[in-house]
Order: sequence, then structure tokens, then C-alpha cells
Amino acid sequence: MSAPKAAQVPAAAAAPMQAPPPPAARIEFVKPASPRSSSFFEDGACASVSERYERRDRIGEGTYGIIYRAWDRKRQRVVALKRLLPHNESQDGFPLTSLREVSVLRKLRGHANVVTFLDVAVGPRRDAVFLVLEYAEHGDLGALLDDRRLRNASRRRLFSEGEVKCLARQLLLALRHCHDRYVAHRDVKVANLLYTARGQLKICDFGLARVVSPQKIGDRALTQNVVTLWYRAPELLLRAPRYGTPVDLWAAGCVVAEVLRDGKPLLDGEDERAQFAKIVETLGAPSEATWPGVSALPRVRDGGIPLPSPLFGGRRFCTLNVRVPDAPPAGLDFLQSLLCYDPALRASASETLQHAWFDDAPRAPPLHLMPAFDLPAAVGPPAGAPKPPARRTPPDARAPKRARAAR
Repeated sequence: MSAPKAAQVPAAAAAPMQAPPPPAARIEFVKPASPRSSSFFEDGACASVSERYERRDRIGEGTYGIIYRAWDRKRQRVVALKRLLPHNESQDGFPLTSLREVSVLRKLRGHANVVTFLDVAVGPRRDAVFLVLEYAEHGDLGALLDDRRLRNASRRRLFSEGEVKCLARQLLLALRHCHDRYVAHRDVKVANLLYTARGQLKICDFGLARVVSPQKIGDRALTQNVVTLWYRAPELLLRAPRYGTPVDLWAAGCVVAEVLRDGKPLLDGEDERAQFAKIVETLGAPSEATWPGVSALPRVRDGGIPLPSPLFGGRRFCTLNVRVPDAPPAGLDFLQSLLCYDPALRASASETLQHAWFDDAPRAPPLHLMPAFDLPAAVGPPAGAPKPPARRTPPDARAPKRARAAR
């Protein structure tokens, strides 16, 4: 009789007991930040303005902020600090215009002709909030045009016609970038265009900017009291209930004409009624044939800005060639495509970039051949030096309102 077989034990049970493995280390997958957004997530919080930046001097002031030149200790570069003005912070909290400006600047980052938004910095007080922006060595275009010390025997005009084409093209590229993303700047003027030592034009100051999607443009009326008076489109002067990105193209036409006139504003009215009279004097009187629906606009209906009639001495012919004598025929046609009464017929930025004026001689020079200026005032004038003449500013720019944020 054979011996009984030993009971078979499962292999798993026969194996000696082992301690459970230690828990694996937690693996965190971090999405690499793109170069455009690295500064936002680098520190996890807003930088201290006193620790990271050394403020040098005050270089400008806008409706919604004061601009300082500063040194970035971490990045070893010059930047511009825009201190946000709180306005009605006690009633409304953080300024709505500042929130909009930050949102719009982040939306538009990455274009060569839009000022680059770098970061947000804060001070010890709750109202000390700064936007950190790239620094333009030559300041704004308006200050350059007003500084007669930059002219000499070899440069009687600040910018030649070819150089004006280069500036106009850069401005239109910036506006196309904005409008393709449904952003209306609503304050295009020479004072809001920066000029760098590399010949680049950069649009800045987006405190009045709004997103105006075509699908929602009729949902809510926007504020008509936007855009500095000398650059304000006629539909804003006549209180059109709806408007959009064409208001920026009208302002661009005024800017290009002003540079062609070597710093003399094209339309410099003292109030809205005088401003519309300047427009009529330059472009002729509008009518239902040239601007359908103009007689039904609020300011025309209430008699605030009456339309001139040809039967009572109203001028219906254009004097733009007299006001801008240095512009060739193609240049005048370029201006008229932007300075068009009917916003529906006003050329867009994309259409204007294809205008024949850019192909005519003299052609726009490359950026490295654009003029650079010797501006000792950029680091502060020496003691006892005479001050440059004050800039003539539009009436509504002399005393910026501290009222509710524009819609």
C-alpha cells in the first residue's frame, strides 16, 4: 500500500508572506507654461512692486493710470509700470476698466504692434496695483510729433511719406489683430501709440477697450462718449445707438492724416458741435444718399447737431486735398476710405492694408531703416534745461473724468 500523497498547497499560499510595497511617490504632471504666459505662473502670486522693481521716473499719465519707467531687478531690463487709478473703488470695488484692460491685454498678447503685457505687481496698499508693460524708448507718437527739437536742416519733417506708410501699416496690423478678436480699442490717437528705437509702432492704453462680438452687438447699447474728441467718428458724435470696430478705423485715418501734416491735427474742434462742423468742412456734408439713416440719428433729430443743407450754404465738396497738401492722390484715396461717413462702407483694417498707396513710390522702408531719435529726456532732463513746449490736447483730454467706467 503506497503512502498517501501530500496535500497540495496552492503556490500563492506556499510563498512566504511579503510586506506590501511602499506607496509610490505621487507623480504630478505639470503642463509647461508657454512663453506668453510664463510670467503669470512663475511665482504663483503678484510680485511686490518695491522688491522686484526700482521706479525711476514718471513718464506719462492716462485717463485710467499713471505710467512710470522702472528697472526689473529679476529680468534685468527696463519696463513700464502703469499704476491703476481706483476712481470709484469705494463704491464699485476694483476698477472695472482695469479688469477689462488686463483681460484685453492678455487676449491680444503676442503681436508685434500691440504693447506686451508682462505681469501684475502690487504695493503695500490695496489701491497700489500696477500693470507691468514693455517699455518703448521713444515714448508716444504724439510727444515726438510735438517736439520741434527733433527737426533740423536735414529733417524738416519728422517722418517722410515712406516712413508714414510704415507707421500706417503697423497701426492697421495692430487694429486687424484686435478686430479679428472682436476687440474695439475705442481710444485710438497719437498719444496711445508708442514708438520704439527699433522703428516699431505699438498700440497701448486699452482702458476703454471692449469686446464687441457681432452676434451680441445689439444686446446692449455701448457708451457713445468714448474716443478722444479729435478722433471721434461721426456716428459717435450723432449718438448712434449701435457702433463697433469701424470707430477705430476713423480714428486711424485721423492719426495718419496728422502724421502726414507733421503733427497738426486734422479735425480739432472745441466741442462736439464744432467737431462735426470741422468734419463737414473737410469731407463735405453727409446726406441720406451718402449715409442712409443719418437724419434719424438722435443728435440730428433733437437739433443738437443739425445737418447743413446745400440750399442754405451747406458745403458738399471735399477739401481733404487742401487740408493734407502733401498727400498724393493715392494717399488721399487711402484717407477717404477710412474717413467715410457711413460706418458700413468704411474700409476695414484688412481691406485698407491692401490699398494701392502702399505699393506706390516711395515704398515703406524696413523697420531697421526707420528713424531713431536722440532723446536725452528719456532718462530725465538735466537741471536747468528748458522744458519742451506743452502739447496741445483735445478739450476732453485735459480733465479726465473720474466717473463710472464706460460700457
